[in-house]
Amino acid sequence: MKTITEREHRDALMRKAVPLVVQFPQVRCLRTAFLDVKRFVTFAFVMVLFAVVANCGWAQSRTSDADRRYNEDGVSFRIGGDINVGAEETERLVAVLQGDATIAGQVDVVFVLAGQATLTGAKVGRLIVVEGTANLQNGTVIDRDVELINAELVRTGNVVINGEVLSGSAQRIGRGMLLFGLLFGIGAGIAIIVSGLVAAAVLPRSVRTMGSLITDELGKTVLAAVFVFVGLPVVAFAAGLTIVGLPIAIGIVLFLLPLLGFAGYLISGIRLGDYLLGFLRGKDEAWHPYRAAFVGLVSLLFLGWLPAVGAVISPIAGVLGGGALALKGWRVARIPPRERHAFTAPERATAFGIP
Repeated sequence: MKTITEREHRDALMRKAVPLVVQFPQVRCLRTAFLDVKRFVTFAFVMVLFAVVANCGWAQSRTSDADRRYNEDGVSFRIGGDINVGAEETERLVAVLQGDATIAGQVDVVFVLAGQATLTGAKVGRLIVVEGTANLQNGTVIDRDVELINAELVRTGNVVINGEVLSGSAQRIGRGMLLFGLLFGIGAGIAIIVSGLVAAAVLPRSVRTMGSLITDELGKTVLAAVFVFVGLPVVAFAAGLTIVGLPIAIGIVLFLLPLLGFAGYLISGIRLGDYLLGFLRGKDEAWHPYRAAFVGLVSLLFLGWLPAVGAVISPIAGVLGGGALALKGWRVARIPPRERHAFTAPERATAFGIP
């Protein structure tokens, strides 16, 4: 019984899907959109890998040619130099920045930025050239697509390309980036609304108490926000100057500040929703502010999508809400533990903003 590889199975499925794509234009549009997103994600992933390699210094060593090339598990990177793959060699990924790639063996993906890709009798799965030249010589076989972004294609002799030559890949990547951003924005918006509804269910009095600080004590809230969103980066910078404080700096920048901003955005959104519902209905929503969370966060997200207004409204909402959270936390922390336990249930709810 003949066994087929995974690639052969995938190609067979694609051949079966071609009549469906041709018959229904909607399916063809969806396939084109999916491929645009895929191209953008692939391009972004490769560029991130280049950045990681550059920062780690794998390709910046000046000692020897072997040191200037990173090669591990079938992945080869080179920045500012050339890579040669012999006829008997096999690689999964060959990526070159500001250099040339000469391929005579078998490579799954070849990526060249600001250089020349020369393929001689090679078998390549996919070729991507940006700001350079793709030189395909006799005996070269490319199983999938050749993508050229401000690049030139030169063929010599018998060259087989089983996919397509995509010379407008820059526009396709741009469309993919736009669609990817749209889908990511929709997903992020849904996550924010769900988080706001959860906050309204678990801590209804807390979010309203902190939200009221934004409108009732705006000056103190702004001052607290300055201490948090200006003071903490200063602390992180000072801590990052030492090896011992580096983990603290990373925690502040990557975790604490984004968490405060996200929580502050939810608080501001619920407060906005309370204000809008109170203005329209003449009264606030009783107990759990589900409607306020939905209406307020949807309003903030809509404002955030506006070209000029969004770049100002969204950060202000996160900063003010984070300042209100910090102000409330400061006030709770200043109450002695004995006095906290001495409160009755209604007094505790008023002091700490808990249900």
